[in-house]
Amino acid sequence: YFYQHPGSFVGRAGQVSVFNQELYTINGVQLTSKPPLSDVLSVMGEVFKRQFLALFTQGDLNWRQNISGHPFLSPLVSPFFGVGLLFVIYFAVAYFFQPAKKAKRWKFYLLFGWFFGMLLPVITTAEGIPHGLRGIGVIPPVFIVSAWALYEFGVAIKKLHRRLHERWRGTESWQYRLVSRSFKLVAVLFVAALVSQTYFLYFVYAYNDPANFYYFRSDLTPVSQYLRQRCDKDQAYLVLDKFSVQTTDFLTSDPKGNFNDRCNVPYRQVDPENAWQLAGLKPGDQVIFTQSSIFDTHKFKQYHPEAHLVMEMRDKFGEAVMAVYKIIN
Repeated sequence: YFYQHPGSFVGRAGQVSVFNQELYTINGVQLTSKPPLSDVLSVMGEVFKRQFLALFTQGDLNWRQNISGHPFLSPLVSPFFGVGLLFVIYFAVAYFFQPAKKAKRWKFYLLFGWFFGMLLPVITTAEGIPHGLRGIGVIPPVFIVSAWALYEFGVAIKKLHRRLHERWRGTESWQYRLVSRSFKLVAVLFVAALVSQTYFLYFVYAYNDPANFYYFRSDLTPVSQYLRQRCDKDQAYLVLDKFSVQTTDFLTSDPKGNFNDRCNVPYRQVDPENAWQLAGLKPGDQVIFTQSSIFDTHKFKQYHPEAHLVMEMRDKFGEAVMAVYKIIN
């Protein structure tokens, strides 16, 4: 498919590539030719810095790919990843120069290549950085390194525990019992804190943020339900961009694949910027605006005074997610 339709494969990649001159503005002037290699390398370095720090500080702002603005890794886990990565790099370099002598460290060499290799889809782009989706390939090595570092930390604690046991000559010492119980308490608190933090971020913080609902286009579910219920393609105009219309196409498609069903995708898609130009509207026609195109109703009403608001739906945050205008005369 990609051989016959190369644009589908490289189209988006070309738009966000670090070699796309349209993304460069130097001294207030946009480039019209390929950017200099020095600028490209500088951008790649900055992109790498932001993407790497996103694991520890500010992550992707896109709610579909991350808890907006939060680091990709929990602050409870990221220190283990940071320390673990330093050891991975050290062991990988040692294996590279002495593969025979350091044969058992091949796994660190693999993790090194896996992590930095999977950062290439991010480093070679210059849009929406840090980007959670383009960096999805680093998830396995990040989790492996974090878990390995946490495991080694646990092994070190266990060795310390044994030394204290020998030093205080058994379990009868109050010092030993205090330290032993403290270790167990810290372990329990760590797990409880990690689970609680994750639960809070997703099911409390994100659940009560209107931006999260908008990014996942929750407004398109009631819109699709309304269109299916109305079932009148000839008199329904949906004001929605071509990218988001995939959702309504799916939700209003006939479940049995009967494309001849009169209720299958019962609407005509209209680009929001062209909604005011709708011509030939007849009495009974309805123009449905979604949450992303509500703003366009102002201009639409100016050019179509015969359209009247007959239905408006709001979400739990009080924000309008659908507005239906009907042509009266």
